[in-house]
Amino acid sequence: ANAAMGSKDRVHVLEGAVITWTKQIRHVLKQDPEMLLKEGKNPEPNAEIHFWKSKAANLNSIHQQLNIDGLKKVLKFLETNRSTYTTPFSRLQKEVEEAREEANDNV
Repeated sequence: ANAAMGSKDRVHVLEGAVITWTKQIRHVLKQDPEMLLKEGKNPEPNAEIHFWKSKAANLNSIHQQLNIDGLKKVLKFLETNRSTYTTPFSRLQKEVEEAREEANDNV
């Protein structure tokens, strides 16, 4: 019973980490090249180029982090323990790949 409890606690802690990662990734995905215009600013033409370079760098970094063995082990552990967070997180990973491709194409 003690091992099962330890496993439950571990699932809870790791799900907390997945929630944090999800918020951080969503923040990057939400960034929009027209944000400055929407804020009423009048950006220089190179502001959009800078935006895409920055977004591409962020998404490339996230992509690398998502492919670290430790993260894969965390997701595998959560999947094995039937966590409800693994499916939405794998959808988020696909979104990262699509956004990363778009950002890199715009650089």
